[in-house]
Amino acid sequence: MTRDLTTNSETGTIGCILYQGLMGINAEGEAYPLLAKSVDISDDKLTYKFVLNDARWQDGKPITAKDVKYTYEEISGKHSPTFKRTLTSIDKIEAVSDKEIVITLKKPYGPILIALTCQQGAAILPEHVYVGTDPLTNKASNAEPVSSGPFILKEWVRGSHLRLVKNPDYWEQGKPYLDEIIAQVVPSGAGRTQALLSGQVDRIPWFALETSDYPLIERNPQLLLQPARKPPATDFISINTEKKPFDDKRVRQALMFATDREFLLKSAFNGQGAASTSPFAGGFPWAIDPEMDLSKMYPYDPARANALLDEAGVTRDASGKRLSMNFIIEPGEEGGSQIAAALKNMWEQVGIDLTIETIQPPLSTERIAKGEANIAYHGYSSGGDPAIGWSGQFVSTTIGSLRGNAARYSNPEIDELFTLGQSETDLDARGVYYKKAQKILGEDMPILTIHDPVDKEAQGAWLKGMENEYMFPTWRDAWVDK
Repeated sequence: MTRDLTTNSETGTIGCILYQGLMGINAEGEAYPLLAKSVDISDDKLTYKFVLNDARWQDGKPITAKDVKYTYEEISGKHSPTFKRTLTSIDKIEAVSDKEIVITLKKPYGPILIALTCQQGAAILPEHVYVGTDPLTNKASNAEPVSSGPFILKEWVRGSHLRLVKNPDYWEQGKPYLDEIIAQVVPSGAGRTQALLSGQVDRIPWFALETSDYPLIERNPQLLLQPARKPPATDFISINTEKKPFDDKRVRQALMFATDREFLLKSAFNGQGAASTSPFAGGFPWAIDPEMDLSKMYPYDPARANALLDEAGVTRDASGKRLSMNFIIEPGEEGGSQIAAALKNMWEQVGIDLTIETIQPPLSTERIAKGEANIAYHGYSSGGDPAIGWSGQFVSTTIGSLRGNAARYSNPEIDELFTLGQSETDLDARGVYYKKAQKILGEDMPILTIHDPVDKEAQGAWLKGMENEYMFPTWRDAWVDK
């Protein structure tokens, strides 16, 4: 139930209703004080003083600065794949009083306020419930959450639904407006869409909505289909750069030339979104090099791919095969099975035999982190800032971590550029370093970026108050007009 322990979207959908961060994020992706009443920032951008709202946990105990310090140091700082990286930029966290918390940075960190949100794995958790326990097995992390949010968990019927009811002691006066929320478990994408069409459900989040159903929803005047308010993301294939022959960038470049990304866009993603043109998704114009265009650098060209493989010494045997590799995908990743099947056919043309392994998380995540995959397919969020999301794909410090550097790519120059990029607060200054990094990554090709999704979410026109929500809605402003 808490986003601090996983990047799983389903967990975030419920967890960010129940547990709040010091900061929230609005529909434009901007951070604002949430559990914090105010934030005071020093001129040198190193010291952040937060004053907490007068809020309580659902068991009646007050939410204090000690909860914040404990959460960051003992839970999210140790277990959140995204907040771990933020913690490395923090020098110290001080609970100076029950309602005042001071965070001092080692050096300026551009996305620090965004990083202090539930969406980025930094929801505040109750120290008195967690202290002395393993947060991974503590019931408050799953079956018995102790909410700080607008709703509390009343009932959980596994495989069926979760029932969240209005928190009578919620700190924002007059909220929430709804008495309860029922989160239904509907395994089939077609079943979810039919439930929305029939009015049995009010909303389908972006990660649970099939792109093939977009036209069906769009034609219904009682429904709204709209771009999801969430950070830019990318779909990519990681290549294990520690394994031969993938330690040779010519082999990785050959795989990019052997991949028809426009065909994948049409077949696996129903034409939604765009084929990637950069190692980053295109949602950060200040960080994107306009001259970087992977479609021009690596057009679909099997002949060029074959030539590069020959040049790298990866030659064909008597049967025409150059090498065999395994490809790990997770069930439920949109387009994953279609991409794997298409790549198997495409790469056969250059002598590569692909074995597809469909593995459920967390085993798939663990195997990828241990370097047991030759290649793997990922859908990856930027987290709202390159320092939060994209850095985890490329910096050497995240090799071996869950949802980290799956390519096991290590380049000191890239490490330095990402460090410099996160240590500025001016966007233009930060962009200089990220643009330099893209040129290097475009040459080294540790990952094959194939698709920039433009995810959409769907809801009934009768559901109101969701306009300022972001990524994982809190529902505290929602109401129904039927």
